[in-house]
Amino acid sequence: MLIEFSVANYRSIREKQTLSMVATASNELRETNTIETNLKGISPLLPCVALYGANASGKSNLIQAMQVMRKIILNSNKGQEQEPIAGIDPHALLRDQPTEFEIIFIQEGVRYQYGFSATRSAIHEEWLFAFPSLRAQKWLEREGNERNQWYINPKLKGDREVWRNATRSNALFLSTAAGLNGAQCKAIMAWFGLNLAGGKTADLGPFPTVEFCDDEVNTLAVRYFLQKADLGIADFQITKKEFSLADYSGELPAEIHQQLTKLLPGGKPASIQNIHVHFVHTTENGESFLLDQSVESDGTRRLFELAGPWLHRLKNGLVTVVDELNDSLHPTLLRFLVALFHNKEVNKRNAQLIFTAHDTTILDLDLLRRDQIWFIEKDKNQSSQLYPLSQFKPRKEEALQKNYLQGRYGALPYINHLFTHDME
Repeated sequence: MLIEFSVANYRSIREKQTLSMVATASNELRETNTIETNLKGISPLLPCVALYGANASGKSNLIQAMQVMRKIILNSNKGQEQEPIAGIDPHALLRDQPTEFEIIFIQEGVRYQYGFSATRSAIHEEWLFAFPSLRAQKWLEREGNERNQWYINPKLKGDREVWRNATRSNALFLSTAAGLNGAQCKAIMAWFGLNLAGGKTADLGPFPTVEFCDDEVNTLAVRYFLQKADLGIADFQITKKEFSLADYSGELPAEIHQQLTKLLPGGKPASIQNIHVHFVHTTENGESFLLDQSVESDGTRRLFELAGPWLHRLKNGLVTVVDELNDSLHPTLLRFLVALFHNKEVNKRNAQLIFTAHDTTILDLDLLRRDQIWFIEKDKNQSSQLYPLSQFKPRKEEALQKNYLQGRYGALPYINHLFTHDME
């Protein structure tokens, strides 16, 4: 579970900004919209957070910062000496300063605090704390690349000196140690491998819905998902037609056949699956008919594409980040997707969702707590500032959508009226 994420000096984000998943003491929607951690000293967490702001305010940059941190951690030990660190993109006024990332999360009942700062050429700092109890254990503290000045706790079991010496100046110790069979570092790496995946909704793999439905139980879950979304869909059918180059060897020009063969695994003509989806619609008289996926609405196709990855992540209790979740979705479908994270029967393993949206219809205190709504806007220095709705202390009956669009919480685009007088 994610507790908080912080980033500084990344694109439009200049000073350190922190997104917290910690619930406030408010009792609103506490039974459905909070997660008990069962850890001493850790308040309940939030299953989802919505982020609002104008275009170019920094919403996408915050989501991308999570993705960049994750990718650096997962790929750091695969690079070469002197190779630039991919993804580091500092604020325009701080090009020579390191970008900093930090995350606090819970894995298998232990809280971890991990972070690093880096320029494109080198890791400048790296730190890791574990909290098997209320007291912190410093597992790693790295400043610069003078290895004799690093602190590595003996609690990290394995050949720590080998890990230390193998860590390149442009690589993370965590990734290097994990790559050299450091069990504890491997476990932390595994958390990043599973969590913070997403970005755009199209990037929620690796479990597209058709692949997800290879399992009968999962197929039932997707069917139930589509029925509950109230799209008028009673069922769906997936057909897989085998296509083999060998069947068309005499019909294709020899040159084209040869080129296609080279592209196939092992250079051999192999069967390719042509996958097609039909949706079953039922009238109120009980009559059924099939519609091809190509004639369904963008929203229906999008929801079907989301169904597998969405259910997979809910089923496995993962942290998902999505930019522009409302894209091609009706407001009721957006509400449906968010509400699944509040449903204890569906979200049994405490999955979490962080998403950006422009659709303001879910700014509703019947769906989201005040601490689940965050805003981001640029200040006078063109730097992104992140803050929660809860700091405004809105009343329970307050019309959030109306007040947001009227600018009471900020994070709205400024429209410069070009015409201030009638044209003659």
